Amino acid sequence: MCTVGLILQQHPTYPLIVAANRDESTDRPSLAPLRWTDQPIPFVGGRDVIAGGTWMGFSDAGVLIALTNLWVGDFRKKRPRSRGAVVSALLAAGTLDEAAARLSTISTTDRGPFNLICADTTGRAFTACSADGLAPRWLSPGCHAVSNLAPGTPWAKTDAVRSGLSRWHEADDLTAHLTAVLATHIGRRDPQHSVCVHTPMSYGTVSSTILLTGGTAPSVLRYCGGPPCVTPMRDCSALLPSA
Repeated sequence: MCTVGLILQQHPTYPLIVAANRDESTDRPSLAPLRWTDQPIPFVGGRDVIAGGTWMGFSDAGVLIALTNLWVGDFRKKRPRSRGAVVSALLAAGTLDEAAARLSTISTTDRGPFNLICADTTGRAFTACSADGLAPRWLSPGCHAVSNLAPGTPWAKTDAVRSGLSRWHEADDLTAHLTAVLATHIGRRDPQHSVCVHTPMSYGTVSSTILLTGGTAPSVLRYCGGPPCVTPMRDCSALLPSA
């Protein structure tokens, strides 16, 4: 992913709400969310066809792990190991606390730099940045956003996501509101400014995911395989273990 927004312990029905855009080369093939049943704990997530990993997964144990590229140093340099394998490795932990404990086992020297976003269905969550040694930074209840800069770095993109998420209570249709947040265009709509990215190169927002989970109501998963400003969301909730 390249922008991940969270609403933690604020909504009366869903303790965990996730709205995320994946920005990537439009020529890089990927699969829509599917069930990864060959894992220690099955999870739902997309699949990068080239490297075989995923950018975000939600496990049958109720743990969500997402990853964004981090724009520091020579972040475009190719590395021998895929960042996407980090997601599946942490989803095998089973609990959020165990995932935090396993951060020390994740190698960062042979992978490109990245941010992690980790949460569970109770609305507990932490972020971790490979540039900071993957030390977990636990988040307070409320609205949060992480993108390609280190967590906590001021940025118009993440400010726009947090601002949009904070108005969830004004929406008659929560998923429509979250989609509109993900479809936000700022400035020239390029990766430095916009939530929904469009560039003249073969790069931009290639998919969006919305997850509503926790509590007693059935979990909801929405996905679109293109920019959310022009691509309809489709219901993938049947993939979730509570469906």
